[in-house]
Amino acid sequence: LGIGCADTYGAGLNDGDGGGSKRHINAATGHHSGAQAGPTGVNGIRGRLRVPTAELNQPGSNYVVEIQYVSEEDQMAGLSRNNSSWREINMTNPGNLNTIGPVRRYNPGIFAWQHFYPNDVIVEEVVNLDEAGPGIHGYFFVAFRSTALAGGLFRYEYAIQNMTSDQSAREFSIPVACAGVNITDPYFHDVDSHSGDPWSTTDWTFDNSGGQVTWSTETFANDQNANALRWGTMYNFGFTADSAPGMTQGSIGLFKPGMTNALSVDLHGPCGTPVCGSYNYCTSGQNSSGGVCQIAVSGSTAISDNNLVIEALGAVGGQPGLFFYGPTQVSLPFGNGTRCVGGGVGEVQRLTNAMMPSIFGDFTVALDFTTSPLGIGFNAVAAGDTQNFQCWYRDPAAGGGGFNLSNATSITFCP
Repeated sequence: LGIGCADTYGAGLNDGDGGGSKRHINAATGHHSGAQAGPTGVNGIRGRLRVPTAELNQPGSNYVVEIQYVSEEDQMAGLSRNNSSWREINMTNPGNLNTIGPVRRYNPGIFAWQHFYPNDVIVEEVVNLDEAGPGIHGYFFVAFRSTALAGGLFRYEYAIQNMTSDQSAREFSIPVACAGVNITDPYFHDVDSHSGDPWSTTDWTFDNSGGQVTWSTETFANDQNANALRWGTMYNFGFTADSAPGMTQGSIGLFKPGMTNALSVDLHGPCGTPVCGSYNYCTSGQNSSGGVCQIAVSGSTAISDNNLVIEALGAVGGQPGLFFYGPTQVSLPFGNGTRCVGGGVGEVQRLTNAMMPSIFGDFTVALDFTTSPLGIGFNAVAAGDTQNFQCWYRDPAAGGGGFNLSNATSITFCP
């Protein structure tokens, strides 16, 4: 389209029920192989987006749609990166979809995950450089999130969207470089082909050996119609591990032959380099005030900034409490709550003397990295060190042990 032009035709002209399959398009170059027969199957269903009914109207879920334009002139000019946009939709009545909010222009739909979870999800752009010639790249996007679970476990979730790579992907690997890590509950979700497309619908196989976790499908040499991650498509992966997240380098194995057979991506995984920052984990016991005590971290985890504050909000008003810390995470009954911080002999220490909270039952401690010790038994820390913090507080009205605990937070300190 030229400057000032508009594309005004409606959905009926874009309907896949009568159009050709995207398998005839090389999304890296934008080239279309020519006139092809339309989709096969039941009229009214064929050639259209199919979503399992079990995935509709899930409480607490967000639903989005994406549009992607492929133009040969634009692709060959190296300008294909901004040709996808997404928008949220209302799924209360699947027969009459309504849009919510603005169109989120110039990014593929995988960015919606980060939009809804901005503090948890990271999206990395992975470029297959010069896939279709100098300056004409294929684009993948990898999004990931790591979540602390009870009992020292962590859930790792990943999504890979192939936006424009004709080489496609057949493998996704994440290193697990330390011994003794237990990997459970592997997860895979793909998109089944239909309406005459010849592609396999066999799920990728999962393997946990050789110091890495890997999902994969057949090679191009073995089956050119294998269930590869083709352009305009996103697959999901996940697993649970008893190792905290760190930065590591994953690998996307490519399907079709090309100048390269794999792409690297920085992401979260078990046994990686510790990631600066904090996250909360474990559960809080209900106290006699009817609420639960929750940890909050403010300021920076960078030692050089020297402004890190840890708060425990919602303890019992008028009762004393204290913070303690340790290098490991546990889940053990303790008083009327759960002790979430552990360590060897001498490693679990008080961070503060007993403090009298406000009438609301709030505790606050500011760490001062210019002094040593920083608190009771808290010695100097170095960049990359990880400690876990929790609040203990008196609660005599609750009976039982007469005390309770907050949830916990894990902090990895930055330079």
